[in-house]
Amino acid sequence: MFTWASALGSGTTAATLGWIIALIAILGLGGFAERQVGNGLLWIASAFLMSCASISRGLSWAYVDLWVFCFGLGTIIVLDQYARSRRLVWVCIAAVMAGFAFSSKYTAGMILPISVVYLCVVWLQSCQPATSRESRINIGKMKLRSLFRLSWTDLWRSLVVPVLLYTSISLITVMPWFVKDFVMTGNPVYPLL
Repeated sequence: MFTWASALGSGTTAATLGWIIALIAILGLGGFAERQVGNGLLWIASAFLMSCASISRGLSWAYVDLWVFCFGLGTIIVLDQYARSRRLVWVCIAAVMAGFAFSSKYTAGMILPISVVYLCVVWLQSCQPATSRESRINIGKMKLRSLFRLSWTDLWRSLVVPVLLYTSISLITVMPWFVKDFVMTGNPVYPLL
Protein backbone atom coordinates (compact mmCIF):
# COMPACT_ATOMS: atom_id res chain seq x y z
CA MET A 1 0.00 0.00 0.00
CA PHE A 2 2.87 2.38 0.77
CA THR A 3 4.47 1.64 -2.61
CA TRP A 4 1.16 2.31 -4.31
CA ALA A 5 0.71 5.57 -2.38
CA SER A 6 4.26 6.65 -3.22
CA ALA A 7 3.60 5.95 -6.90
CA LEU A 8 0.57 8.26 -6.73
CA GLY A 9 2.56 11.15 -5.33
CA SER A 10 5.62 10.95 -3.14
CA GLY A 11 6.84 9.68 0.19
CA THR A 12 4.53 12.12 1.93
CA THR A 13 1.57 10.46 0.21
CA ALA A 14 2.58 7.16 1.84
CA ALA A 15 2.88 8.88 5.22
CA THR A 16 -0.56 10.42 4.71
CA LEU A 17 -2.00 6.96 4.01
CA GLY A 18 -0.44 5.73 7.26
CA TRP A 19 -1.96 8.70 9.07
CA ILE A 20 -5.43 7.86 7.71
CA ILE A 21 -5.07 4.22 8.81
CA ALA A 22 -4.02 5.38 12.28
CA LEU A 23 -7.01 7.73 12.46
CA ILE A 24 -9.34 4.84 11.59
CA ALA A 25 -7.71 2.68 14.28
CA ILE A 26 -7.85 5.42 16.92
CA LEU A 27 -11.53 6.11 16.29
CA GLY A 28 -12.17 2.34 16.20
CA LEU A 29 -10.55 1.95 19.60
CA GLY A 30 -12.63 4.81 20.97
CA GLY A 31 -15.85 3.34 19.61
CA PHE A 32 -14.98 -0.11 20.98
CA ALA A 33 -14.16 1.35 24.40
CA GLU A 34 -17.43 3.27 24.41
CA ARG A 35 -19.38 0.11 23.54
CA GLN A 36 -17.63 -1.87 26.28
CA VAL A 37 -17.63 0.67 29.11
CA GLY A 38 -20.13 3.41 28.43
CA ASN A 39 -20.89 6.87 27.14
CA GLY A 40 -18.25 9.51 26.72
CA LEU A 41 -15.33 7.13 26.46
CA LEU A 42 -14.88 7.54 22.69
CA TRP A 43 -12.90 10.74 22.97
CA ILE A 44 -11.20 9.84 26.26
CA ALA A 45 -9.83 6.56 24.91
CA SER A 46 -8.76 8.24 21.67
CA ALA A 47 -7.02 11.07 23.53
CA PHE A 48 -5.33 8.61 25.87
CA LEU A 49 -4.01 6.63 22.92
CA MET A 50 -2.77 9.81 21.21
CA SER A 51 -0.82 10.69 24.34
CA CYS A 52 1.39 7.63 23.75
CA ALA A 53 4.64 8.77 22.17
CA SER A 54 4.96 5.85 19.77
CA ILE A 55 1.47 6.45 18.34
CA SER A 56 1.70 10.22 18.03
CA ARG A 57 5.17 10.07 16.47
CA GLY A 58 4.21 7.15 14.24
CA LEU A 59 1.54 9.27 12.57
CA SER A 60 4.22 10.94 10.47
CA TRP A 61 5.99 7.73 9.46
CA ALA A 62 5.19 5.53 6.50
CA TYR A 63 5.73 2.39 8.58
CA VAL A 64 3.75 -0.82 9.13
CA ASP A 65 3.18 -0.57 12.88
CA LEU A 66 0.02 1.47 12.46
CA TRP A 67 -1.35 -1.10 10.03
CA VAL A 68 -0.67 -3.85 12.57
CA PHE A 69 -2.43 -1.76 15.20
CA CYS A 70 -5.45 -1.29 12.93
CA PHE A 71 -5.71 -4.96 11.94
CA GLY A 72 -5.02 -6.19 15.48
CA LEU A 73 -7.71 -3.93 16.90
CA GLY A 74 -10.09 -5.08 14.18
CA THR A 75 -9.38 -8.68 15.19
CA ILE A 76 -10.22 -7.93 18.82
CA ILE A 77 -13.42 -6.07 17.94
CA VAL A 78 -14.66 -8.79 15.60
CA LEU A 79 -13.83 -11.59 18.06
CA ASP A 80 -15.82 -9.71 20.69
CA GLN A 81 -18.70 -9.61 18.22
CA TYR A 82 -18.38 -13.38 17.80
CA ALA A 83 -18.50 -13.83 21.57
CA ARG A 84 -21.77 -11.88 21.65
CA SER A 85 -23.49 -13.57 18.69
CA ARG A 86 -21.71 -16.95 18.17
CA ARG A 87 -21.97 -16.53 14.39
CA LEU A 88 -19.06 -18.10 12.50
CA VAL A 89 -18.94 -15.27 9.97
CA TRP A 90 -17.30 -13.14 12.68
CA VAL A 91 -14.61 -15.78 13.18
CA CYS A 92 -13.88 -15.67 9.44
CA ILE A 93 -13.59 -11.87 9.38
CA ALA A 94 -11.37 -11.88 12.48
CA ALA A 95 -9.16 -14.52 10.86
CA VAL A 96 -8.67 -12.39 7.74
CA MET A 97 -7.77 -9.37 9.88
CA ALA A 98 -5.33 -11.41 11.96
CA GLY A 99 -3.79 -12.73 8.74
CA PHE A 100 -3.38 -9.19 7.44
CA ALA A 101 -1.74 -8.12 10.71
CA PHE A 102 0.58 -11.13 10.56
CA SER A 103 1.49 -10.37 6.95
CA SER A 104 2.12 -6.70 7.75
CA LYS A 105 4.67 -7.58 10.41
CA TYR A 106 5.60 -11.15 11.28
CA THR A 107 5.88 -10.43 15.01
CA ALA A 108 2.13 -9.72 14.91
CA GLY A 109 1.72 -13.46 14.43
CA MET A 110 1.24 -13.59 18.21
CA ILE A 111 -2.32 -12.48 17.51
CA LEU A 112 -3.08 -15.99 16.23
CA PRO A 113 -2.38 -18.03 19.40
CA ILE A 114 -3.80 -15.32 21.64
CA SER A 115 -7.02 -15.33 19.60
CA VAL A 116 -7.24 -19.12 19.81
CA VAL A 117 -6.96 -18.87 23.60
CA TYR A 118 -9.72 -16.24 23.52
CA LEU A 119 -11.93 -18.58 21.46
CA CYS A 120 -11.35 -21.29 24.08
CA VAL A 121 -12.32 -18.89 26.86
CA VAL A 122 -15.49 -17.93 24.97
CA TRP A 123 -16.32 -21.61 24.65
CA LEU A 124 -15.69 -22.21 28.36
CA GLN A 125 -18.01 -19.34 29.21
CA SER A 126 -20.74 -20.92 27.09
CA CYS A 127 -20.39 -24.14 29.11
CA GLN A 128 -21.06 -22.25 32.34
CA PRO A 129 -23.98 -23.62 34.37
CA ALA A 130 -26.92 -21.55 35.57
CA THR A 131 -25.97 -18.73 37.90
CA SER A 132 -27.73 -19.60 41.11
CA ARG A 133 -26.03 -18.81 44.40
CA GLU A 134 -25.06 -22.43 44.93
CA SER A 135 -23.55 -22.77 41.48
CA ARG A 136 -21.50 -19.61 41.99
CA ILE A 137 -20.00 -21.15 45.09
CA ASN A 138 -19.16 -24.45 43.39
CA ILE A 139 -18.48 -23.00 39.96
CA GLY A 140 -15.24 -24.92 39.42
CA LYS A 141 -16.75 -28.33 40.15
CA MET A 142 -19.87 -27.64 38.12
CA LYS A 143 -17.89 -26.42 35.11
CA LEU A 144 -15.85 -29.61 35.10
CA ARG A 145 -18.97 -31.75 35.39
CA SER A 146 -20.70 -29.86 32.57
CA LEU A 147 -17.61 -30.22 30.39
CA PHE A 148 -17.59 -33.99 30.83
CA ARG A 149 -21.30 -34.16 29.97
CA LEU A 150 -20.75 -32.31 26.70
CA SER A 151 -21.18 -34.51 23.63
CA TRP A 152 -18.49 -34.70 20.97
CA THR A 153 -20.75 -33.10 18.39
CA ASP A 154 -21.33 -30.11 20.69
CA LEU A 155 -17.61 -29.88 21.38
CA TRP A 156 -16.84 -30.07 17.66
CA ARG A 157 -19.46 -27.47 16.70
CA SER A 158 -18.82 -24.99 19.50
CA LEU A 159 -15.02 -25.17 19.91
CA VAL A 160 -13.15 -27.14 17.28
CA VAL A 161 -14.86 -25.68 14.21
CA PRO A 162 -14.28 -22.01 15.21
CA VAL A 163 -10.64 -22.69 16.16
CA LEU A 164 -9.91 -24.63 12.96
CA LEU A 165 -11.73 -22.07 10.83
CA TYR A 166 -9.87 -19.18 12.46
CA THR A 167 -6.46 -20.82 12.20
CA SER A 168 -6.84 -22.02 8.62
CA ILE A 169 -8.22 -18.73 7.27
CA SER A 170 -5.51 -16.75 9.07
CA LEU A 171 -2.76 -18.92 7.62
CA ILE A 172 -4.30 -18.86 4.13
CA THR A 173 -4.45 -15.07 4.33
CA VAL A 174 -0.77 -14.76 5.25
CA MET A 175 0.39 -17.50 2.84
CA PRO A 176 1.10 -15.15 -0.13
CA TRP A 177 3.68 -13.32 2.00
CA PHE A 178 5.32 -16.60 3.02
CA VAL A 179 5.47 -17.64 -0.66
CA LYS A 180 6.86 -14.25 -1.70
CA ASP A 181 9.60 -14.42 0.93
CA PHE A 182 10.42 -18.00 -0.04
CA VAL A 183 10.71 -17.10 -3.73
CA MET A 184 12.79 -13.99 -3.05
CA THR A 185 15.08 -15.28 -0.30
CA GLY A 186 14.61 -19.04 0.01
CA ASN A 187 13.20 -18.59 3.51
CA PRO A 188 9.44 -18.10 4.14
CA VAL A 189 10.04 -16.11 7.35
CA TYR A 190 13.13 -14.29 6.10
CA PRO A 191 13.59 -11.36 8.47
CA LEU A 192 13.06 -13.47 11.59
CA LEU A 193 15.01 -16.68 10.97
